[in-house]
Amino acid sequence: MYFEGAEKRLSLTLAAGCPSLRALGDAYWRRALAKSDTEILSKLSSEQCDAYLLSESSLFVWHDSLVLITCGNTRLIETVLSLVESLGRDQIASLSYQRKSEILPALQTSRFEEDIARLGTMLSGAAYRIGHLDGHHHHIFFSGSKVRLKPAQTVQMYHIRGELADYLLSDGQTIAGIASRLNLSQLLSGFDIDAHLFSPLGYSLNAIRGEDYFTLHITPQETSSYVSLETNLSLGAGLNGIVGKLLNRLNPVSWDLAGYEAETLAYCAKQYSLEARGELALADGQGLYVKHYKQRDCEQLLPVAL
Repeated sequence: MYFEGAEKRLSLTLAAGCPSLRALGDAYWRRALAKSDTEILSKLSSEQCDAYLLSESSLFVWHDSLVLITCGNTRLIETVLSLVESLGRDQIASLSYQRKSEILPALQTSRFEEDIARLGTMLSGAAYRIGHLDGHHHHIFFSGSKVRLKPAQTVQMYHIRGELADYLLSDGQTIAGIASRLNLSQLLSGFDIDAHLFSPLGYSLNAIRGEDYFTLHITPQETSSYVSLETNLSLGAGLNGIVGKLLNRLNPVSWDLAGYEAETLAYCAKQYSLEARGELALADGQGLYVKHYKQRDCEQLLPVAL
């Protein structure tokens, strides 16, 4: 069984003085998400944020900004184009559209180059690739004379191994069992949590605490296991410990870190080495960085019958 865990991502910030995005309501978001073949499963709210758990990943909406993440074969660009048309280009202060390199890109309905060709007819911007085409790489399109993207850190893990990985493939797994094994009550202390267990496999979690958000998505399939987390927590405000503990529990062969806060990592376990890094300078002093880590030991590759 194969599922494409690698995400497509939209981050959008409104110009000052625009009406609240949260006032658009659930029906508006359902229509917008349907264009990318995505459904809302549940919703969690704080005074500052609405967190929607989706059939493919997550949507977070604040008064002046949003972050939308989708995985699988979703057509996120259709929702992006719909939002730009609906909100109006003059209302959008900045926008970023990202696609992580897929494991099987031929199964996707479009390529990044095709997506930004369409988006470029509505918004001016610039596109970049960070990373080698034959390895992990990120495609990014930015628009906005003054980039004001919401701070975010993204961790992407590949080929998880060990006891927890086996549990995530078992018939007896439960939401409570996963939460216990991940020690979520401690890792996300003070957060309200909304989680969903997919059938036959897959797990998603949204968590919010005021303006803070955290989302975790696990694709445990042995042929393409993948885990991603994203949050606006800073490396110095708890994220160090969270990522370190998740790395220890999930034991990925390799993992990427991408974000807008280029601090020195304090949570890289000794079994990993930094294999590659890249930085992209943006407007107003912001910058995107990407780092790729791999286990130091030699991975044993086993033949798979086709």
